[in-house]
Amino acid sequence: MSEIEKDRDSYKGLAAKYLKERDYFEELHRTARIEADGYWGCLQNKQEEIEGLIKQRDGLVEACEGALKAMNEPAVQATGDWQTGMFCGLEDRNITDRYDACMYGHEQALEKVQEWVLCG
Repeated sequence: MSEIEKDRDSYKGLAAKYLKERDYFEELHRTARIEADGYWGCLQNKQEEIEGLIKQRDGLVEACEGALKAMNEPAVQATGDWQTGMFCGLEDRNITDRYDACMYGHEQALEKVQEWVLCG
């Protein structure tokens, strides 16, 4: 075998080795890209989840602030003819039984708390 044939065979071997390595690195790059895209999608989902939790937290903070604000304000303005009684309508509804009064007061209290918390 001549020197030229040896060099040609050597170059063929190097070229084949180069192509094999290039294919290997291209496959690595493709695999890494797929994994990176997956991680990016996961991060975006977590970001959306965090933003949703922040909105929920803000809503709860508003509700608590509304409830605290309402606690400092009197529920009934006792002026005029309404200076006696329970100030919740028991007299207007002719509720004289203590159990009925308790039930009515409980229902009214729940409505008032809901009004304070949700409407602030």
